[in-house]
Amino acid sequence: MIAAVVLLLPWQTTADVSSGAKLFQQGTDALQRQDYLIAETSFQGVLKLEPRNVGALGNLGVIYSRTGRQAKAVSMYQQALRVAPNEKGLLLNLGLAYLKQQEYQKALQPFEQVVAADPNNLQAQELLATCRVYTGDLAAAIPQLEKLRLADPHRSAILYLLGAAYTRAKQPELAKPIFAELLDSAADPAQSNFLMGQAYYDAGQFAQSADSFLSALGSNPRFPGARLALAKVYISQRENAKAIHQLTELIRDEPGNAEAHYLLGAFQVQTEDFASGVTHLSLAEKTYPNSWAIHLYLGKAALRNRQVMLAIKELTQASDLNPGSQQVYYLLAQAYRSSGQSAQRAAALAKVKALNAGKLGKEEAALDSIPTLQD
Repeated sequence: MIAAVVLLLPWQTTADVSSGAKLFQQGTDALQRQDYLIAETSFQGVLKLEPRNVGALGNLGVIYSRTGRQAKAVSMYQQALRVAPNEKGLLLNLGLAYLKQQEYQKALQPFEQVVAADPNNLQAQELLATCRVYTGDLAAAIPQLEKLRLADPHRSAILYLLGAAYTRAKQPELAKPIFAELLDSAADPAQSNFLMGQAYYDAGQFAQSADSFLSALGSNPRFPGARLALAKVYISQRENAKAIHQLTELIRDEPGNAEAHYLLGAFQVQTEDFASGVTHLSLAEKTYPNSWAIHLYLGKAALRNRQVMLAIKELTQASDLNPGSQQVYYLLAQAYRSSGQSAQRAAALAKVKALNAGKLGKEEAALDSIPTLQD
């Protein structure tokens, strides 16, 4: 639950050259009022005049991150860091962009760099501990989190991360009192139960996770994200009817919830209800047009419906957005085989083999899991 840990904040500076000052100020004002189109255009104009303007590069990174274009955000932050390699704001935002993509290993380095330069930076310490928890470096994460807990004993994010770390370390006897403290100290029991549910879910303890999410919903039936999270638990437990019920109810209450449409659509494609699945995926695509996962399932549905050329189109788009997914290339190979494109099929299978470290033949099993909706 990265959003529960820290909020992404803009990093700004002044333009270094007077010729770009007006455009820079225009971009800054637009960013503050969340007019991202004008802000993006303004900062791009600054870069035409001053290609190494750190402020414009950094703020473009903020814009791209806030509008769901994390790969572009990373690129902007990296360019800015080549000019100002020790700028803490840039390093933090680079790490946050990686966290939004759940690329915890890549996020470690920028957070480590900030902590090394500023050991008292509690935000950077918390983010670094988050990465260590999710990369499995629990031996380093737990002592760090215990120190952060001493500094702020009632901070729910720290209690959550510490409980999650002990849960992942298979030390439930230590996790239980942490979670109890989280509940006791919480102003909002729904939030505390939600965080506990997420910790159990991440550790693969689905029964406890479901109980916690149900408790959160019992305290607040409309707690943001709880119904969606409970549906994910039911999907993981293969409790199909319960998953469909939660997602259907959520969409009824929140018809614009794109992630719910995605999950229900993906689940329906997995269970071969292709017509319903495509309907929900198409609705999700309106909000997330650059989601590789949506194109993956649209491609799979088209392939199973013998719409081979449409399948190739969707799966090719998925591969462009996420070239590291063996699922995409495995399905592409099937589509190329159906269309008689032998050379393209061979290339797709070669990609699968390379991504799967030579273990060709296990790809179909990987298709059973539904990836997180990513932009």
